[in-house]
Amino acid sequence: MRATTTILAVVFAVGCRAEYTFHTDLHSADHAQEACEAEGGTLAKISSEADNQLIWSMAQEAGIAEYWVGAVRVDSSNEDAAFAWRDGSPLEYSNWLSGEPNNFRSKEFCVRIGHSSQLGVPIWNDVKCEKMHTYVCEGSSDEQTEEPSTVPAEDQLEGSGGGGEGGPGGGGTPGGAPTAAPTDA
Repeated sequence: MRATTTILAVVFAVGCRAEYTFHTDLHSADHAQEACEAEGGTLAKISSEADNQLIWSMAQEAGIAEYWVGAVRVDSSNEDAAFAWRDGSPLEYSNWLSGEPNNFRSKEFCVRIGHSSQLGVPIWNDVKCEKMHTYVCEGSSDEQTEEPSTVPAEDQLEGSGGGGEGGPGGGGTPGGAPTAAPTDA
């Protein structure tokens, strides 16, 4: 049985607080989303280059090189508009690997950050949702802070858990596509 390490980072900005939880256990994208929901959050949403860099640097400190975020394909094109966050909101920012997204063999519906060809760079890749990766959850509150600050990530061992839960067909829609919240568009 593989031990599961969870690292909590709390990031404060004027007017809001975001909490990112970095999980080293491996899950399909849909099971990772379910795990995030169980802790009151969602897979991380990235809305700017600053968010992308911040989450990437915290993941690197935690020893995480590739991880799920909450972007999912909502149509068959290979444009940013083909993706939305799991709550249905559109992407405001992206950082795709060259040649991505490409929906290889029409089976790539989820987004992972990190790629073996570009180690050390927070690039995005559309991949099969059934693949097993680490993941980052995001939760937030409206607590006010006086000035921006970052609380360093700390390792918090949360017992042992089986990595590899889930597997192919781990939820979503037929063909492995993830379940995204409907939009009113």
